[in-house]
Amino acid sequence: MLSPFIIPHLPQQQTFILTETQLPKLAKAIIQIVKPHTVISIEGGLGAGKTTLIRAMGEAMAIKTRITSPTYVYFNQYALTASNAITVTQLLHVDFYRLGETEALLQGNNWLVEELLELQAQAPTVILAEWASVVTEAFQPLITHHLQIHNASSLNKEATATTRQYNWFSTERLSL
Repeated sequence: MLSPFIIPHLPQQQTFILTETQLPKLAKAIIQIVKPHTVISIEGGLGAGKTTLIRAMGEAMAIKTRITSPTYVYFNQYALTASNAITVTQLLHVDFYRLGETEALLQGNNWLVEELLELQAQAPTVILAEWASVVTEAFQPLITHHLQIHNASSLNKEATATTRQYNWFSTERLSL
């Protein structure tokens, strides 16, 4: 299912059908277009492979620390070497999923978005945000690219259980 808040902001450019073993290829393609202050929204159901893709992107950025899901801590911060090809010195991996359950967000308290903006102002940063649709109003204007992940076997009976469909919404094309 498409995230309706993204469609007017970012036109759909590409769709990819990939297995998990092909993720490094997708991760490298995404990293090629990343620059400071890039914000990529990543949507998909529970277990769709959002963190697995982000882990592959971290490896493509030469992050040595193991990337883990920030579901219970809201976000994880990773340092990148200053000599990397994308001129970014930090990666913020955010998971907004639990904010959908809190009253604070419903009352307009966007503390997490404010915290991310403060960190982003301190260094050239890339933000990879899972479940960004939960904070639509506060976060949508920051999104520069959007990726939706679907289990391809639910869309195509010939696909394997580890095959995913990736819908890329951006003004920039990925070259795989």
